[in-house]
Amino acid sequence: MPYLDQRWSLAGFSGGDWVPEIDHSGWLARHSPLPFASWVKREGLTSDDVAYFRSLPFPAPSPQYDERLKYLGTPGADIGSGGRDGYFYANFLEQLKQAAPISVGDAAADDVADNVVERMKAMGFTSANWPEQYGGPPERKSPRPWKAVMNWLSGLLHKVGRFLANSIRAFAVLASGLFVGAVNQMSASFSASIPPSVGFDIQLAYFIDDSQWDMFNQFTDAILTEMERLVEP
Repeated sequence: MPYLDQRWSLAGFSGGDWVPEIDHSGWLARHSPLPFASWVKREGLTSDDVAYFRSLPFPAPSPQYDERLKYLGTPGADIGSGGRDGYFYANFLEQLKQAAPISVGDAAADDVADNVVERMKAMGFTSANWPEQYGGPPERKSPRPWKAVMNWLSGLLHKVGRFLANSIRAFAVLASGLFVGAVNQMSASFSASIPPSVGFDIQLAYFIDDSQWDMFNQFTDAILTEMERLVEP
C-alpha cells in the first residue's frame, strides 16, 4: 500500500495519494463520500480539515455528531489496511535477509529478489505492478538486483509508517469530539518498528458504557476486518 509518487492512470487516485495494495473499489467507496478525509494524502490531515472536525458540536445526538461519527470507522479500516500491507512487506524483507548475498554478484540472492517481486504480482499487489518511476519495483535486469529490491521494500515500509501516523492523528481528532473525556481517558501509540505498528489504550469506563463501547467497537472492527483481507478475493 504505497503512496503514489507521481500521477498514474489509476481511476480515482492522483499523485501523493495513498493507494491500497488490494481492493481499490472498496477503498474508493469508503472514502469518496468523505470530503474531509485528507489523512490519505502524504501530508496528512490538513489544518482546514482539523478545524472542520473541531467545529462540529460535541453533544449527541445531532446531525453534526452523526457527521463526525460517520468518519470514525474509516481511519480504523485504513489502519488495518496499512498494518496488513506492512506485515507483508516485513515478511518479504525477511525472505531477502535470509538470502543475503555471500559474495559480489551472488546470482542466487538476485533470484530470490526477483521471486519476491513476482510473488507480489501474483498476489495482486498494486505496487509490484507499477513502473519504477511511479513507486514500483526496480526494473528487471535478469534478474532484479537484491539490494535494489531490499531498498524498495524498505521504502514501502517507510510509507506505511507515515500513513499509520497520519491515520492515528485523524482518529485522535475525531475521537476528541466523540468520546467523553477522550484526551485524558484514551491513548494511541505508534511504533516505528518493522513493521510499523499502532496500539490503543482505553480506560475501563469505556468498556462499561454502552454508547462509548459501541463507538470504539466500530473503530476496532474496521481495523480487524481490513487486516483479515490478506489477499485479493
